Amino acid sequence: MDNTKYAGILVSPRTFRKIPHMSGRLSKVVSLYEKAAKRNNIKICFLRASKIDFESLTAEAYIKYGKEYKLTTVDLPEVVFRRTSYSKKYKRDFEKLCNSGRLFMFNLRRFKHKKYKDYKFLKKNAELRGHLPETKKATVRTIRRMMRNYSELLIKPDSGAVGKGIMKLEKTGSHWTLHYKKRTQDGLVWKTKEFDKEFPDVLTEKIKKRTYIVQERIDLATVNGAPFDMRVSVQKNGSGNWQVSGIIVKLGEKGHFLTNIHQGGTSFTLTQLLAGHSSLPAKKIKADVSSFALRMAEYIGTNYPFMGDLGFDIGLSKDGFPYFIELNTVSDYPALTLRNNKLVVKEWQAVFTTPLDYAAYLLRRNYNNM
Repeated sequence: MDNTKYAGILVSPRTFRKIPHMSGRLSKVVSLYEKAAKRNNIKICFLRASKIDFESLTAEAYIKYGKEYKLTTVDLPEVVFRRTSYSKKYKRDFEKLCNSGRLFMFNLRRFKHKKYKDYKFLKKNAELRGHLPETKKATVRTIRRMMRNYSELLIKPDSGAVGKGIMKLEKTGSHWTLHYKKRTQDGLVWKTKEFDKEFPDVLTEKIKKRTYIVQERIDLATVNGAPFDMRVSVQKNGSGNWQVSGIIVKLGEKGHFLTNIHQGGTSFTLTQLLAGHSSLPAKKIKADVSSFALRMAEYIGTNYPFMGDLGFDIGLSKDGFPYFIELNTVSDYPALTLRNNKLVVKEWQAVFTTPLDYAAYLLRRNYNNM
């Protein structure tokens, strides 16, 4: 058995299977992890929840020997960076180890991560409250109530990701129009349905089958008519402090309301996108957005201590006021930062390397306390 101490990276079963023969995007990401580990004088191993023995506290993990990753039995690392979800089957085991001090896993799935719960939690903080679009659980009654107050609404799955399942309600004259995606022979295509009082069946059926939220739609700032928002990566660094590691701007397609990369969006830096923008100076926007995101991270971290990597989706009003859109505890950084398996800009490598700086900090702290 290899007795070397490692920082673990918990990955999905699919990623775990790819490790020994990795290529493309995964290979680039792993090379960034390795670079950060080498700089911090630590080693990394890749873990899968089902390969951990919670009784003996050992794991079958992929470790690099020479130029290859090989499956090896190791002691369960004392520090683990979570890069995937895991089933309830393992929730109690991970929590028990973290609470006992044997393991520090960030981000431990203690944070009840649903859009409506996130909203209610953040709303308790007076400093953050004004940055939150009004949000309610979606029922026929709450949607009608919101329709009396706003001319545009978004209806989102409470636990959805990458923009899947989002619908928009828009007032057009005396009518309302529902924008939604429908699966056809050509794949998912946008459809519209106009209505007066009676909700379209597609809307009522969806909110009955699954939990949705209804949310005030912020009239997002645009560039050449296309809306944009930002994924703001706030991570703990090699000193154990929160920092903004990257701001990745997602520019949607002109005439569309979604900015997600998986929905046709394109990523830019703030400086790239706002160059020459008369009313949104990049330097001021960066400072305002960073300050807001750090306040949210501090608030979350105070209440949920096993946090270390938070991705906030933040939108801007036309005059540059930041609004919270969504929280991600496992950000899809590769999709946001890589094109053709290369970083769009070098500065974005920090979103991959900073968590390893934090892992090294935690390992040093643990060794000093032993």
